[in-house]
Order: sequence, then structure tokens, then C-alpha cells
Amino acid sequence: MVEEDVFIRLEKLQEENKKLHEAVQNLEKDNTQLMTNIAANTQIVLENFEGEEEWCDELEGDACPIEPQISFGQAFRDRASWLVGLLLLQSFSGIILARNEALISNHPFIVYFLTMLVGAGGNAGNQASVRVIRGLALGTLNSRTQGQFLLRELKMAVSLSIVLTFVGFLRAAAFSTPLTETVAITTALLFIVFSSICLGAVLPLGLKKIGVDPAHSSTSIQVIMDILGVILAVSISSVLLDSPLGIFIMSKLVGP
Repeated sequence: MVEEDVFIRLEKLQEENKKLHEAVQNLEKDNTQLMTNIAANTQIVLENFEGEEEWCDELEGDACPIEPQISFGQAFRDRASWLVGLLLLQSFSGIILARNEALISNHPFIVYFLTMLVGAGGNAGNQASVRVIRGLALGTLNSRTQGQFLLRELKMAVSLSIVLTFVGFLRAAAFSTPLTETVAITTALLFIVFSSICLGAVLPLGLKKIGVDPAHSSTSIQVIMDILGVILAVSISSVLLDSPLGIFIMSKLVGP
């Protein structure tokens, strides 16, 4: 009985050893195949990299690696014409301020915070515009995701405008600004930030639709919000501070 048990155990050990040997052979085959695949993929990467170097070396003159099909002169004319147009358009801000000289004279605090208002609008709009441009470049923003993205930006516009309005109110109060002017300034800030984010989100899409490079929206939104920010600031301040309705509302808020 003892010899039979030993013989049975030896057979089982031999079978297990045979299976283990087969498993080792399979692992060696897999490892060989894996090393072959790695070598092949490495060769492909090296060939592509060398090809990219050759392509870069083949660029002539002052061609741009980002847009090699566009010459320096074409890029210069496109960018210069756009910037000159924006520069001339920005002059409207001064015209608007000149036509509201009486308002500014009666409420000088508006001028003190005008840079804050316009700057906040430009920053918020440019932030939204850059996100759209990046989405278009990566392909993540397309006809299927556009609606979802715009809805999200609308929610973001509401949220950010409330936050910046609160911070703007604290900043105006910290500079001992009269309460009536503080209310007018922060109300204008609310509308400026909200409108700038909405415009920043749709402007690149609009430019793309009409065949204009969406990248121009990042500079355009700054100028647009310069003008629109001044318009909103003086219009809202005029209504809240100088109109009969505004004076009535302010009297209820701050007292006679």
C-alpha cells in the first residue's frame, strides 16, 4: 500500500511538472512575441520622428511650423488688418465717455472703477473664448457637444457674475464709495461679466461659421467688452443714479 501511494504521488508530480514546463514554454513564446512587437513599434516611432525632423528641415525661409501653407506676408496682413480694425473700433469707448461727461462729473467714482469693470469683462470673456478655441482645436467641441457646452457656459456665466459682483461690492465698499455709486457699479459689473462670458463662448463659433479664424476671437472679445463695458457702465449708472425711477429705487435702498 505504501509503495502504491508513493507511485501515485510520483505520477502526479510528473504531471504537474509537465504542466509547469509547458506553462514556462508558453511564457517564453509570449515574451519573445512581446519583444518583437516592442522592437517593431520602436522602429515606427523612430521613423516618424525622423520624418518630422526632415519635414521641419524642408520648411523654406520664414515659414511657420504651425501653419506652413501660409507665408509670412499673408499672416502679417491678416493679423495686422485685424488689429488695426480693433484699434480703430476701440476709439468708440472714448466717444461714449465724452457723451456722458455730465454723469461722470456728478459721479466721479464711476471713472475710478471703470478699469475694473472693463477689465473684468475682458478677462471673463477671453477665458470663455480660449476654452472654445481649445475645444475646437482638440475636436472635443463639435456639432454634437456644442449645445451641452453652451448650456454649461450659461450656468458658468450666472455663477461667475454673482461671485465677481460680490467681490466688486466689497472692493467698492473698501474704498469708501458712496452706497448709491456702489450699487450702480456692482450692478453694471453683474451685467458686464454675464454678457462677456456669453459672448466669449459664442464668438469663436460665430467666426468659424462665417469662415474667419476663431483664434481672432481672443483679441476681439477684449475690444468688444471695452466698448460694451463702457456702454453698460454709463447706461446702468445713468438709470440708477440720475433717472426718476433710479432715484426712487435708491431712496428706498439707502434712505433719503
